[in-house]
Amino acid sequence: MLIDIDAFKRLNDTAGHPEGDRCLRQVAETLAAAAARHGAQAARYGGEEFIVFRPGADPSEAARIGESLRLAIQALAYPHPGLPDGACITVSIGVATAHGGLGTPAITAADLLKAADDALYRAKRGGRNRVESTILAPASATSEAARTSAFG
Repeated sequence: MLIDIDAFKRLNDTAGHPEGDRCLRQVAETLAAAAARHGAQAARYGGEEFIVFRPGADPSEAARIGESLRLAIQALAYPHPGLPDGACITVSIGVATAHGGLGTPAITAADLLKAADDALYRAKRGGRNRVESTILAPASATSEAARTSAFG
């Protein structure tokens, strides 16, 4: 799963980088705790992006985990001063699973990461604060992966 904090640049621009750093720490702690409850590991991936890895999760379980992570960040109710009407920080999440497992012929870690990134951008284009999921199968590893679900 790839996770991106929605409108993070606007938070930094409005409240300053120290506030952005506090937000990143809160989001990181929340994601790590929520991921651990599902046997997953979370890490900062760069900037305002995070990655969550849950080996062996089937597509529906991975989508449910993604939604639980989204809801955990929403429950933080971390104020976003750059958004109107007292809005709070939200995240968009792209979930990718490999049918047959990673390492299946024709599916590489890079394929899985690209599929999660594509799903993340579908979530962003779909309005943010949502989860989009993709399943990679050996035949689709080099083509556009099939969208399986959307939450949010």
